[in-house]
Amino acid sequence: MNSKVLPINRYLPILDNAIKFSLLGVAAFSLFSISLTQICVVVGALCWIIKVSATRGWGNAESPLGYSFLFFFGACVLAVLFSGDIMHGLPGLKKMLLAVVFFWAVNCIDIKNQNLILKVLFTSSLIAASYGFYQAISAGISEGSRVDGTMSIYMTFAGVLMLVLLMALSRLLFYSTKDPFAIAVLVSLTACIFFTLTRQAWLGVLMGAIFLIFVREKKLLLAVPFIVAIAIALSPVAVKERVYSMVNLKDRTLGIRMQLWAGGWEIIKDNPLIGCGFKCVDREFSKYPEHAEILKRYKGLHNNFIQLAVDVGVLGLAAWMSIWVLFFLEIYRRKPPPGDETRWIYFGSAAAAIGFLSGGFFEVNFYDSEVIMLMYFLMAMPFAIKKLNPKISPS
Repeated sequence: MNSKVLPINRYLPILDNAIKFSLLGVAAFSLFSISLTQICVVVGALCWIIKVSATRGWGNAESPLGYSFLFFFGACVLAVLFSGDIMHGLPGLKKMLLAVVFFWAVNCIDIKNQNLILKVLFTSSLIAASYGFYQAISAGISEGSRVDGTMSIYMTFAGVLMLVLLMALSRLLFYSTKDPFAIAVLVSLTACIFFTLTRQAWLGVLMGAIFLIFVREKKLLLAVPFIVAIAIALSPVAVKERVYSMVNLKDRTLGIRMQLWAGGWEIIKDNPLIGCGFKCVDREFSKYPEHAEILKRYKGLHNNFIQLAVDVGVLGLAAWMSIWVLFFLEIYRRKPPPGDETRWIYFGSAAAAIGFLSGGFFEVNFYDSEVIMLMYFLMAMPFAIKKLNPKISPS
């Protein structure tokens, strides 16, 4: 018996350290390199699986939202199998496996490393924003030179900054001790997101911030319009023009999105239940002459909900939406009492999800691997707290 137990015990510290450094790696690399982030996820998840299998600890593994994720993945499999071109849809199906980030983080983040992980994330975001400032200063801010920072495209850069920004704002609003470092992160990331000229990220920040302020002190919502007005007034001309375009119903990019949505709706009507598979717009657009040109040119439909309805049908969309509904219900059910130092993590995670979903009305950020991996990582934080702090009672 000892001969079986001792080898396992000998390697457990190695596995634990690998998991710990992988979690820190995700926090450090999420704003810099998708390859390094994915390597950390794969290494960390494999070490966790080996550890749990070796110690026969599957019975203690946490799987919140598990049925919703399973329902969604099943709908995705059905959509690919009946798409008529399985190989074309497989890359999209593999991307759905990024949900492993959520379950791995839920089970591996502990009270000893959670604060360190979030500090590393804040630090890496501050470094990434600094590089964004360098780009803005050296190349200027315009439609032709939008700040993409440490990412390959400005939309992804703005998306990840938005998530971290809302976590930093939550810490300032709900943590008992004011954190100058969180203030520096908040100010830097806010300015950098303006420089990306990415309106869906602006919308996400605004909606997430409104949620946080509403929870913290409803009266403070009266100050939001003034804060927004001052921020716009102090912004460069390119930012002002981009802001004004958000309320211009004749804006060119809004017109393009509306045409894409109309084309997507036609595809949905022909494939309502299970969709036509990932990237099916590439082969289906010719069936819709009225929308063919715009669908062929842009392919992505610039809306999470329409895109998913096209790709995996109403069944898949309902499963996907159930993930978020249950997530918010669990946040509400598990939230700590006033005065608890972990409240900022709960509400920051919820605000990040609100920002992500709000931006997703105008962009398919769910298919953006860098953004969704970080979103899953932050979604896991409240569940990790609840698991490790049984004194927190649902309210």
